[in-house]
Amino acid sequence: MGPEVKDLVSTNPKIGKAIVRLGDNLKKKDHELINKIEKLSGKIVDNRKNSFPGEVISDFLQDNKNYFPKLEDFANKVFEKVQKNNRTRYIALCDYLKSEYGITVKDVIPEEDKPFSKIYNKNKKELLLSDYSSLETKKLHAAAQIAQEGASKYIEEYLSILKVERNLAYNSLDSYRRDLKKYRHFVKEILNISSIRDVSLGHIRSYIRHLSDNGLSANSVKRNISSIRTFHNFLSSEGYTKNNPTLLLHAPKSSQKLPNFLTVDEIDQILDSIPKESPLYRRDVAIFELLYSCGLRVTELCEFKMKDILWDSDLIKIQGKGKKIRYIPFGPIAKENLKNYIDDERRILIKKNPKSAEVFLSRNGKKLTRMMVWILLKKWTKNAQLEKIVSPHTLRHSFATHLLEGGADLRSVQEMLGHTDISTTQIYTHLDKEFLKSEHQEHHPRYD
Repeated sequence: MGPEVKDLVSTNPKIGKAIVRLGDNLKKKDHELINKIEKLSGKIVDNRKNSFPGEVISDFLQDNKNYFPKLEDFANKVFEKVQKNNRTRYIALCDYLKSEYGITVKDVIPEEDKPFSKIYNKNKKELLLSDYSSLETKKLHAAAQIAQEGASKYIEEYLSILKVERNLAYNSLDSYRRDLKKYRHFVKEILNISSIRDVSLGHIRSYIRHLSDNGLSANSVKRNISSIRTFHNFLSSEGYTKNNPTLLLHAPKSSQKLPNFLTVDEIDQILDSIPKESPLYRRDVAIFELLYSCGLRVTELCEFKMKDILWDSDLIKIQGKGKKIRYIPFGPIAKENLKNYIDDERRILIKKNPKSAEVFLSRNGKKLTRMMVWILLKKWTKNAQLEKIVSPHTLRHSFATHLLEGGADLRSVQEMLGHTDISTTQIYTHLDKEFLKSEHQEHHPRYD
């Protein structure tokens, strides 16, 4: 009993006794808590050295790479923002998580064999915090969840703007989402940066080196850099961050890869290899002919609907990237094969799913997926005993190459392919030159 308590006991015995009783209860609870902490962390808490249980927990979390060293400053900023009515900042923080992100915070007692400090259930949107953790540790974990959810919120808001302003297709938006989620994961888990606001140019360069070290191609790295740069431009323009760390970020130069294409003989070889006794022979031939005759993307083929066939005009209507509409002529061979499929096999397939509006259907009457088309092409190529890797885009490349080889106007090819920028189409002129060089090299006597 200290001298201050002794003086208080002599002055006011009731208050003094209450304090002593309270002190005994606190010692008891403290002893129980310390026992739990020692069991959980495997470390000894020495009361004689005035060790604070929360410090032991923090050390334990840090050893297990579950501690965010830069969170404290961020947490304090959050606390200042959410503190109301003189309540504890932790309660205010929990209220903020609930109102802003729909996340419910629960304090739970973990199982002895499965100790934890933080578990976040995405489905239930519940943040479970260990009852053994100190208040400060809980505050840090709650702030970490805000940082994580905030980053997700920024990404989804950014993607929504891209969808509206740039009218990007679903696949393009999905690519942006995957790139940014990987970037966010690296920043949070590898660099231990709690908030996207704290990201610097050096951090981004570390991520780029990480991508390169893991075997990502120069073109893929370039695409990731583009995603990160436009994302940080958005954060800066919307006032979510004060600085834009990507202003001095430069993308690596990537070599222009000439697209793979098939010769006319190879195309005929694949078509001839499709067995006529196959139950969906007419469909498979029609798919191949339309990809090659019209230069469609695989997604465009899968989404192609019956109402978009303009039989009288020998045109098909296609909704491409960015929901841009274009009209593409289809020749007599493609037209004949398409009509044969619709009149025969599709008439049977549609009975299994009458609501299907798409032209090309699976065995169960539903629209074909991208993967199904890839599998079909792989099978056809194997049947033809071709060593080339053939994809839907290979046929698109073949369409453009053969048109330009035949003397087609570059602008016309651009329109039929649905390219926004003619420089994208110009790669096929380079391809044409390479083809001419190879033909010259193979057949001219001076190369013998």
